Amino acid sequence: SSLSDDQVPEAFLVMLLIQFSTMVVDRALYLRKTVLGKLAFQVVLVLAIHLWMFFILPAVTERMFSQNAVAQLWYFVKCIYFALSAYQIRCGYPTRILGNFLTKKYNHLNLFLFQGFRLVPFLVELRAVMDWVWTDTTLSLSSWMCVEDIYANIFIIKCSRETEKIHWLEMTELEEFSVFSGC
Repeated sequence: SSLSDDQVPEAFLVMLLIQFSTMVVDRALYLRKTVLGKLAFQVVLVLAIHLWMFFILPAVTERMFSQNAVAQLWYFVKCIYFALSAYQIRCGYPTRILGNFLTKKYNHLNLFLFQGFRLVPFLVELRAVMDWVWTDTTLSLSSWMCVEDIYANIFIIKCSRETEKIHWLEMTELEEFSVFSGC
């Protein structure tokens, strides 16, 4: 009914704002490499999510959790996040944390996912600003953004070169085969 009235449901808006805030806090803790801070944040987050999902949200929406498929899906995704965060707390943060995990390998899949990441409005800028704020650097924000842009362009070019190299090797193998087989 609220969608037909062109209104965003309050519960959805609250969940969206909380989700955004947790992403910012999680990124800040990651960039600062504070494992104890991450542990405390996770404990608070687990308690808050369960309180929200099983008590507050059903009271606001007047629908039990078991009858709310969207809430169940969101809870499932959060449980995966909690499991991955627990693993991260257990293993600690890596020594080198800057850079995008999608740019570690140069192939079609990583290029496709990286381009998809860059297409989401303001996500690249938000990530760059958060990295700049919580990283010890002498660069200005505009210089940091330029470095991020250069890094992204180099990754795209490197993926193109790797693709060309693979296709060139395939072509030379075909040429060698045709020379030796008499075709």
